[in-house]
Amino acid sequence: MGRYGKRTVYCRHCGEAGHNKLGCPKVKEFVKKNPNSYLAESLKRRCSYCGTVGHAKNKCDQYIEHIRLKRIDLLENRATTCEKYINSGIAPGALIRYEFYNHSNRSWQYCLALVTDISWNRITRLHSRAIELACLSFEAYETVSWSGVAEDRSNKIVSPMSKEFADKYNSKMMEETNEKACKEIK
Repeated sequence: MGRYGKRTVYCRHCGEAGHNKLGCPKVKEFVKKNPNSYLAESLKRRCSYCGTVGHAKNKCDQYIEHIRLKRIDLLENRATTCEKYINSGIAPGALIRYEFYNHSNRSWQYCLALVTDISWNRITRLHSRAIELACLSFEAYETVSWSGVAEDRSNKIVSPMSKEFADKYNSKMMEETNEKACKEIK
């Protein structure tokens, strides 16, 4: 073991301590003399995204652009979903009729639930209904959660919050969630 509990590195090519195969002076000398050899080709960096030699995936322009476009799409999807929830009046304090499966009776039942939180970070491009609504059930006296209340036919909004309150809350929470994604796009 080396300093601070780290293990000493040994080269797989020459067997000496202190470097690996990529940093081996003997390998570098061989590659310099034989640039077309199999060893020289195997040591070249190849991007796992585009397959081009000379850069890694994290430096690939195609991959960086792909991720940037995915983040923009995510932000647009969140904005659309936020607008749906604002128009529906879904925000903390909204009363919802929630359908749940009662295991003791082996049947589907309804209860009233109060929205206590919306997790905006769960929305993805493919799952626009993945907002978790954490609700306190008045009849079951427990916290329940489900997704997609605004579009779900079985769950009805009994007492929505005012559009102004829903707009203020949902917009603020969505902006806080998207702040990190916006920084990474630039």
